[in-house]
Amino acid sequence: MKHIWTYLIGIIAGLGIIAGLIYAGKTWQQAHQPQTGPETAETPGLPATPASWQKIGQGKSLRYVALGDSLAAGFYTAKETDSYQYRIRDYLKNNLGFSVSLEGFWKAGATVTSLALPNVQKVIAMKPDLISIEYGTNEQDTTNPYYATPDQFKTNLTQLVTQLRSALPKAHIILLTPWQSTTPAPYRQVVQDVGAANSGSVVDISSVWHNQANISSKTTQSWQGTGDGYHPNSQGNLAIARLMVKAIDKIYVH
Repeated sequence: MKHIWTYLIGIIAGLGIIAGLIYAGKTWQQAHQPQTGPETAETPGLPATPASWQKIGQGKSLRYVALGDSLAAGFYTAKETDSYQYRIRDYLKNNLGFSVSLEGFWKAGATVTSLALPNVQKVIAMKPDLISIEYGTNEQDTTNPYYATPDQFKTNLTQLVTQLRSALPKAHIILLTPWQSTTPAPYRQVVQDVGAANSGSVVDISSVWHNQANISSKTTQSWQGTGDGYHPNSQGNLAIARLMVKAIDKIYVH
């Protein structure tokens, strides 16, 4: 009997050693297997974000209104939805989880006085949560019937922003600086000054048009026909959207 108990104790001890070795092996394997990063949400071409950011807008609707000229209209991108405001719409949806609607007023040759101010009450009636404003390029064109000096542009842009701010105090406003032109500096300064005076976010897009790769080529086909060597191409619009995303994140994330 004594030998049987000794035998059984030996078997049990052996099984315990084997179980311990198996557990240690699994622990080592788990500790040394490649670690994967956190899940991310992505909009093609824009920075990936933690998937947890989708909870920011989960169950919430967001109305985005874009105001602008031919840049907002997507001249000369491969397809119309390559223009920056569509990229921002997708980022708000895919990365931040909002249910997003996009509306607005954008047209080639447009200025604050030719398009934005005549439609300001319509914009207010839309009750947007986010508004982007992109003007100041055509105001510099002396052949444009709505040409404006920097001082006149400042007066007009201030009128637009203050009306929107008064009627929509909770709306977030993002102002974009003008596109490349012969006299960009004073008009760019107007946008920065008006934004600072009215608690608006200002996105300086001058770095985009300084990069020739962002400009539509005269040999490149777009949804508007052959590029003109002046307007941003799809890559240029994506670069604008990347700059805008930084402002978007400051508003909704940080």
